[in-house]
Amino acid sequence: MEAGKAFVSIRCLAYNQEPYIRQCLDGFLMQKTNFRFEAIVHDDASTDGTAAIIREYAEKYPDIIKPIFETENQFSKQDGSLGRIMNEACKGKYVAICEGDDYWTDPFKLQKQVEFMEAHPQCSLCCSDAKILECGAFLSWKRYETDCVVPPEDIIIGGGMWLQTPTFLYRRATYNDYPDCCQKCHVGDFPMILWAALNGGVFCFSDATAVYRHKREGSWTSKIESLSASEQLKGWHSEIDMLKGLDVWSKGLYHDAFKQRIRAYLWYIIEDYRKDARIIWKEFSSERRYLSMHQRIQWFGYAYAPFLCSISRKLQRMAKKI
Repeated sequence: MEAGKAFVSIRCLAYNQEPYIRQCLDGFLMQKTNFRFEAIVHDDASTDGTAAIIREYAEKYPDIIKPIFETENQFSKQDGSLGRIMNEACKGKYVAICEGDDYWTDPFKLQKQVEFMEAHPQCSLCCSDAKILECGAFLSWKRYETDCVVPPEDIIIGGGMWLQTPTFLYRRATYNDYPDCCQKCHVGDFPMILWAALNGGVFCFSDATAVYRHKREGSWTSKIESLSASEQLKGWHSEIDMLKGLDVWSKGLYHDAFKQRIRAYLWYIIEDYRKDARIIWKEFSSERRYLSMHQRIQWFGYAYAPFLCSISRKLQRMAKKI
């Protein structure tokens, strides 16, 4: 390692997380390691006091907290700019992830993960169990009972919530050849861990090292829901294109798993956005083949039943006038 260079870069995205950001940053500062690490903390033009708190920590701990302050929100651009900014800023051999509303609970998290990765150079990413905090209460949640290599099928079928992002630590060199379909995806963690699973593998520790806040106001889900219909459609296409692209890249080795995931994702979109079912029916015409015949019929019903009922009522009114 070069003198003065951080061995691990922590990738932290923050936006309007004033109530949580101190706990997040304290989780970084409590880490006990025999190597140097840095925290690249990106404030995406917050409108609350998040940036001021980050600035306070950066001034107090300049060797660890390395802030980036935006004057224009990058997430809303949906053009990959946020990912490019963070990729350029994180220079460590390894990169750990923790967003501003999550936090670490184990002071030896980084040390244990780096020791494992150094001893297993073929592994691309390691993670751990986590505690899920929802509406002020911890959920009963356990992914794996023992330390294990995670089967790629688990990650493909399980989706972005299968493993918890604030526990990720990955080998930066794994992403030197990151495919375009992953870079253009509207989410970052799911394609990241999929790529790792297909390129060297993912190892999961069974002990919890972090807390993930679920269904928090201002979360990623709420950000997506705040986007326009056209922006949401663009995002959905990017995720399905990513899944199809990695299916082709892996030469169909996990085709059944990718097919199952695309089907589940499509059905989630259909069920949650019934009001736009007709638009979605047209937009995802080439993906209908992933659904069962029953699902396609049901989707068609969502899309055109209101229209057909309207036509029927008009015809009935016309018939009465004749």
